[in-house]
Amino acid sequence: MAKSKIAEMVEEEALRAEAEPDDDTDDDDDDDAGDDAGDQGAEGEQGDPAAAEWEPLSVEEIAAKIEAEGIRHSAALAAIFGPDYEHYEACPLCHMLGVVAPESPVLDGMTTRCETCRGWGVLITEAAVLEHKQRQCPECLGNGYVPKPVAPPPPMEAVPAVVPPMPVYDPMTNSWRVPEANGTPAYVPPAPPAVGAA
Repeated sequence: MAKSKIAEMVEEEALRAEAEPDDDTDDDDDDDAGDDAGDQGAEGEQGDPAAAEWEPLSVEEIAAKIEAEGIRHSAALAAIFGPDYEHYEACPLCHMLGVVAPESPVLDGMTTRCETCRGWGVLITEAAVLEHKQRQCPECLGNGYVPKPVAPPPPMEAVPAVVPPMPVYDPMTNSWRVPEANGTPAYVPPAPPAVGAA
């Protein structure tokens, strides 16, 4: 299978990056000290790369350079984070660039990609009928996204119910009284008047 032009350009860019000598080697320290004066005298020849004149690139060259830089950047991050880097996910906005253009769409924080259809909105069937090769995803209804799950509120602490004490009838005094509860003195209702009293 023939390689695409972008894939070939990515390989060439990766090989070119590997072939470039490191500036931090000890052998080049003396040469760098001698070349500083020459670099300051001739701007743009061997000086700061940022001082060189920018040349526009084609779409294919831009895509190849970005993909090659993404591969290099991922390898550098993997060397920094170690095995934990396997659990990291690529930024859905910057696409490994690390920056977002001002006119880029804003990421919706209320939705997430549908895992059932992987964001495509349709599912592939095994039907032989051409019109039914795919069907609408029942999870996202063809939208490709679903609302982000809302975290349930923390459970509320159970408050014990306070049951007031029931009055108790005292036959000796022929009256009702409330027993003591929570350190409060018992409430003794007034005795009813005697029967036949004037």
